[in-house]
This record gives sequence, structure tokens and C-alpha cells, in this order.
Amino acid sequence: MSSKTEQALEYDHRPTDEHEETTERPLPPPDAGVQPWLQVIAGYFLMFNAWNTVMSYGTFQTYYTVDKWLHGSNTSASTLAWIGSIQNSLLLFENALSGKYFDGGWYREMTYAGTFLVVFGLMMISLVTQYWQGLLAQGICVGLGLDWYRFPHSLYLARSSRRKEA
Repeated sequence: MSSKTEQALEYDHRPTDEHEETTERPLPPPDAGVQPWLQVIAGYFLMFNAWNTVMSYGTFQTYYTVDKWLHGSNTSASTLAWIGSIQNSLLLFENALSGKYFDGGWYREMTYAGTFLVVFGLMMISLVTQYWQGLLAQGICVGLGLDWYRFPHSLYLARSSRRKEA
């Protein structure tokens, strides 16, 4: 390769004009030590929790059906399945909207809001007496919360590492 091609392939962090540099460059992300591994473990547990909440919806649906969740109403199992379907859909498709907040640097706020929504939604299930309340509590509230705390950590690890090793 020629030297011009090698120079074009290298990423130059220096400004083009000497007078343009007014701020210091941020510190590089940690690639070694305890902190990156703690981030990997935290991301694993958040992903584990998000998908296991979705996978356990069959238990919720059995509880709703057998224990007369709606006080004797004739809500069919297929109608109750909409709650789990909406929860799972929000977990997967809400990424298109939450990506904007991730790119804006709202990692922690998304994690805190998502954790609050999941806990709040699961606690509200105990107070539900009508179908629409269950749809709101578990389908929407828990579904959004699962996305908001799973999504940032699944991308943060890839974005924060300078070394791109498999």
C-alpha cells in the first residue's frame, strides 16, 4: 500500500486547524480491569431477567384463567394471550423509539425508568379486576420497562469497548 492510502485508512483524532482545539478529548473507555466485566455481568442479568419475564407469561395466563382473574368473566385464553403478545412486541419493537434516547446518552435514566416500570407493572397486576387493567399493567407497562432496561445494556457493551474482539 502507498503511504497516502495508509494515512487515509488511519483515523486522525487531531483537529485540522491548530486553533480549533478548545476542549480536551474524553478519556477512552476501560478495556481492562473489573469495571468492564461488571458491565458484562450486569448486562447478562438484565437480558436474562427480560427474556425470562417474557417466557413466564404462560404462568401468568394460567393464573389469570384458573383463579378467576376477572371475577368470573368469560375472558377466553386467546383474549388473555394478547397481554403477553403486546408485552413481547413492546420488548422487541420499542427499540426503534428507545434508540433515540440511547444515542442521546440516557443509559442510566433508561435503566432506572425501565426498572421502575417493570416493578410497578408487576405490582399493579395484584390490583387488576378488569381485562383492560391487566393489558395496561402487564402488556404495556411491563413491556416498555423490559425494553427500556434491556436495550441500553445490550448496545452499551459493544459501544464502550475500544478493542473489537470476538
